Amino acid sequence: LSPIEVCDSSSYDDMYATLVTKGKSPDLDDFRNALNLLQSLYICLGVTCNQVGVPLFAKDNPNSSISDCVDPPDKINLVGYTPTSDAMLQSALVDLDVRTIGTLIEMEAFQTAFDVYSMGRFTRDDDNDYGYVSVKDTAIDYTNVDNMIAQDFANQFGKNFVDDTITASIMGTDDYSDMSPRARRV
Repeated sequence: LSPIEVCDSSSYDDMYATLVTKGKSPDLDDFRNALNLLQSLYICLGVTCNQVGVPLFAKDNPNSSISDCVDPPDKINLVGYTPTSDAMLQSALVDLDVRTIGTLIEMEAFQTAFDVYSMGRFTRDDDNDYGYVSVKDTAIDYTNVDNMIAQDFANQFGKNFVDDTITASIMGTDDYSDMSPRARRV
């Protein structure tokens, strides 16, 4: 369930309460509600309805009233903004990586958080070796000569300052060694 918490903490709470702590076996309504909730998070989880398929329960019980899964439209609304290209959507998905890293830090899964920071998880880029754009790629990219603020920052603090600071925060080293995972998440 932890990837669900990254996508939507209230959905995670609902599913955990229904499927884990309810005190009795889930009934059909519980299952239907959990499935609908899960399907609504597929884009965040990085899967499609076609990849997951139809639950065996629904195939075996045509009267189960399990609704068909429908993938979101190609033009998804992101907080009132609709990207005009897939590249713009992929760039916006970096927020899911940041949230994943924070959640993993709080769960004390520091190496996994660092792996997501270094290699990415949600933002696709087929032009690089591992297929994703990572937060680290962004932290170390000072190549835009038009970005004078980033250039000045790199000149003042060193080219690796942002990467070194984020890495220390994730791994709990240097100035972050005495901080709790929750405090380092922020």
